[in-house]
This record gives sequence, C-alpha cells and structure tokens, in this order.
Amino acid sequence: KMKNGVAGSELEGLQLARRSVVSTAEIKKGTVITDKMLICKRPGNGISPKFIDILIGKKANRTIPADTVITWDMF
Repeated sequence: KMKNGVAGSELEGLQLARRSVVSTAEIKKGTVITDKMLICKRPGNGISPKFIDILIGKKANRTIPADTVITWDMF
C-alpha cells in the first residue's frame, strides 16, 4: 500500500536511513541547550536535523539522558 508516494515496504528503510537529533550527554532539567549537547544519528524517529538551530537556546523541561532521541515535548 502506498503512503505519500512510498510503498509500505519502503517506509521502514526510510525510517532507518533518516537521522534524528540525539543528546550527546545527560542534559539536566533547566539547562539551556548548546550545539555541543546535540548530534544527529540514525534512526529517524525524532526531530529532524534541519530543526537543530531551533533547539539551540531552548531550556530542557526535564533531565534528558545521554544518547536519547530528542522530541519537542522535552522543551
């Protein structure tokens, strides 16, 4: 079955090929995010790297463990 022009069997491969923003180390609640705290890794089930500049300068509303896929509700 096609979704947005992509066959269902291809969706899993696209998810694995895409990247997400991930924490490089533990980020304590209330910490202002810097570029050194973020990296882009696979798989792509979190925030796209194209939004990394929007994340920099935001304040974490919870403690984020190291190597965690970043999501919008963390700010």
